[in-house]
Amino acid sequence: MKLFVRCAWMVAASLAWACGGGKAREPLGVSPYDTRPTPSGDVKVSRPELESYRITTVPERTLGPFLARRDAAAMVTYMIVEAGGRKIIAQPLAAESGRPFATARVVAAAAGEVDMLTLRATSGNRPGFVALWTSLTERGESIQLVGIADDGAPRGQSIEVARTNDNIVWVEVIATPRGAICVWAEETRDQAANILGVALDPDGRPRGVPTPLAKGVVGWQAVPTTMGAGLALVTRGSDKAGADKADKVGSDKAGADKAGSDKAGSDKGNLLWMKLDGDARPIGAPEAIAPRAFVGTDVDVAKVGDAWVFAWTDRSGFDPQIMTAAFDERTGPRPPAPAVTSIGGARLVGLVPSANGETAALAWDESGRTGRSGRLHVTKLDPSGKLVQDATATLDVQSDTPPVLVPAGRGIGLLVNGRACQSTLAAEACAALSPMPMFVRLDEKFAPVQSEAMRLREQRDAPLAWGLQCSKQDPGDCLALAAIPDAGTAQPTTQVQAVHLAPRASAYRAPISTPLAPDAPRPLTLTTIAAHDAFTDLAAARMGDGTLLALVSAPPAAEERPKSKAGPAPAALNRPRDRERGSKAVAAQIPVAPSGDTIRLFELDAKGVAARDKPPVVTNRALSVGGVALAAGGSADEAAIVWVARDGGEPQVHMARVDRHGKKLREQQLTTGKGDKSDVAVGWVQNGWIVAWVDARDGNGEVYAARVSPELKVSSLERITRAPGDASDLTLLVQGDRVWLAYSDPRDSPHDGFADVYVAILRGNDGKRTEEARVLATAAHSRSPALAPSGDGVAVGWIEEAPMGTEPSNSAAYGAMVAWLDASARPAREPVRTGGMGPGFPTALIFEGRGADASANAPLRAVLARSTRDDLSLDAVELSLHGSAPPRVFPLLALSGPPSLDISLAFLRGTLFYNDGLPEEERVRRLTVGWK
Repeated sequence: MKLFVRCAWMVAASLAWACGGGKAREPLGVSPYDTRPTPSGDVKVSRPELESYRITTVPERTLGPFLARRDAAAMVTYMIVEAGGRKIIAQPLAAESGRPFATARVVAAAAGEVDMLTLRATSGNRPGFVALWTSLTERGESIQLVGIADDGAPRGQSIEVARTNDNIVWVEVIATPRGAICVWAEETRDQAANILGVALDPDGRPRGVPTPLAKGVVGWQAVPTTMGAGLALVTRGSDKAGADKADKVGSDKAGADKAGSDKAGSDKGNLLWMKLDGDARPIGAPEAIAPRAFVGTDVDVAKVGDAWVFAWTDRSGFDPQIMTAAFDERTGPRPPAPAVTSIGGARLVGLVPSANGETAALAWDESGRTGRSGRLHVTKLDPSGKLVQDATATLDVQSDTPPVLVPAGRGIGLLVNGRACQSTLAAEACAALSPMPMFVRLDEKFAPVQSEAMRLREQRDAPLAWGLQCSKQDPGDCLALAAIPDAGTAQPTTQVQAVHLAPRASAYRAPISTPLAPDAPRPLTLTTIAAHDAFTDLAAARMGDGTLLALVSAPPAAEERPKSKAGPAPAALNRPRDRERGSKAVAAQIPVAPSGDTIRLFELDAKGVAARDKPPVVTNRALSVGGVALAAGGSADEAAIVWVARDGGEPQVHMARVDRHGKKLREQQLTTGKGDKSDVAVGWVQNGWIVAWVDARDGNGEVYAARVSPELKVSSLERITRAPGDASDLTLLVQGDRVWLAYSDPRDSPHDGFADVYVAILRGNDGKRTEEARVLATAAHSRSPALAPSGDGVAVGWIEEAPMGTEPSNSAAYGAMVAWLDASARPAREPVRTGGMGPGFPTALIFEGRGADASANAPLRAVLARSTRDDLSLDAVELSLHGSAPPRVFPLLALSGPPSLDISLAFLRGTLFYNDGLPEEERVRRLTVGWK
């Protein structure tokens, strides 16, 4: 369970409250439901509407509704705000259909502002339901509840269970043979929580007073046991202090001896398993399951066979992974182990037992997918917490809506947001559909057997659905709630319906991910090289079996100046002697902000593992507009790196020789003139370097190149372009004794800035230009060229940028272009265009840099970044070097960065480096791609 996020644990609340709104409400005491069902469960496939019944119409500021179900009864409750105050409403439903069968009733009046509301079933000799809510008080919060009979009548007055000065951040009720157990978390000022509990009778009345159960807790989950409840608790800290606190409370209340408490503490277990009896009292001391170093706060637990299986997201490394552990009372705990193998990390979604209790379903998603679309993986676990290989499913879902996962029949049921595609639609039409709530039923091998869109009466689609629950007596029979906004009302209103989800033949395809073609490239490994910086550019070069990776990162935000223990720092040091003597003293008090970006060099081995924790810093004065360029030298022991830094108030091009470990051997400033410098590029040719950049010394950005000796002496300087407008996006390719330059140049429309891509050929021995040509005249703005060798000539790729606001359906004139030129820069064949794999527009393109041993007939490979309105992803592209075969495009990977992310790419022999992530979690990643 996620820590301290109220709307996260109350998913239904956030969904239903967000829909908000209702017409003028019927007078209280009059049933608001509509007894006319939508088409019943025997609807033919050609009519996909679901059986549903209107429960009520809710206005803004309504909390809920929430659904609870037992085998013989179901109930909905919600809170409304009226002039007379806040009222808790209960509406009974028929468990077998979801149809309301009695009048909705006011069961309680809530005092103060209500923060949470939940509804759960009770058991025992008078089973019913209990509604709980938290209300703000003058100095904290209180928990109140009311028992509800199966017909919706209150079982007495509402009762205050607890009052605290802390914040109540979690409440749960677990049914027991004697009624129920209520447990909750009170967040303290130190950002941890105290866990308390109290037993309830079947009518919802407390049996006794609240019992403290644990202190210093940062994560939790509660599940039913045979006679009571079980609590999975993540305690605070990396030592045994947190465990000792929880052990002490539990053992004291249970009367356990000190030896048992010391044993749990000595294990330093910070994931603890605590069992409660029917009176909400701990049974013995908590068991230590796993150390805190591996445990995330989103812990979940399920009974599987005779064992308890625990799952959580381990975020101790760059890439999160899902860990599992198991505890059997006969054999003790099984040590934590990774549960799944994922590309780029995984995040826990949920863990539920199967209907027969012999296995469990583990739901997880790829942690890199934080946009609106993603993949939800569902796998089966055995009682030891290990994967069962005969059952798995991968669904394409909208990942910003939390899925609901429950046991259903011999498999599981899911409530997800996906593309509801009817079986008669073509794949292209399905891809254009907007996601909507869907119910998906998986069998015991997790193969889809039913897929339903939340399409209710008169084929109206419900944009929100929540509260999925299936009967324990007939697990194939499920209920959920759905909301449909009412149109044409003066105030925002929403109609809430109960939806019956019985097994039937469905008219929709399950949103199961389409398997890749057998010959499609696919991700093999994905690791994070660096994180938590604002990365602006990167470059990579092969060094023997390893790689040097250069990363440019912006400086961190300025921190508050620390105070000196000896008093405030002097405002000024006026005399020369004072400045000399005082400089060291004040340096520790007044941090000097770096004057530019930082460039670091990472030495990676053949597996992409960094050789050291602290990579060497090339400079902390770089200007991001210059970018960074890196190229191997004449041997595998040296490389050159080029960047732009400010010197004497002017940007200047700098170059350094580094060894294979990234250590700087020599640095040289290559330029001295005024004017901006940007877009550096470098390559090794004929025992020297060709360095190129864009220089504004003459008033506008022109391409310049220079030959530089191994000792970093400039022997010649060449101006490559002479045209109006500013050239940009310069790139360089060495081919034998020649050097190809490609750049974006707006010379035909300098005022509008619409550019075409040009290439120039330089002699390697002196850097002099021999040819210059425009690759292709186009109407769109052409930018970001890339180069790859193609026989005696080159392939040139670039982006035809779509104007702001262009719809993906009108993308025929935009996308990624590839043209082929011969050795004289003349067209060698017709250019081709690709828009990528799916909707959206390509934003960046990079060709694979292949070694000298690559086959001349091997296809040209590339990776392009594609941005939609909500997502950013990578596609793999394969192009034939001969003939006119169209490019083959394959989906490769979804990224976590926003669609507007300016992504940098480097692609060397099947290994792609790129920057990714959200502003608070930027990172540089290494992806290896397997090509057939």
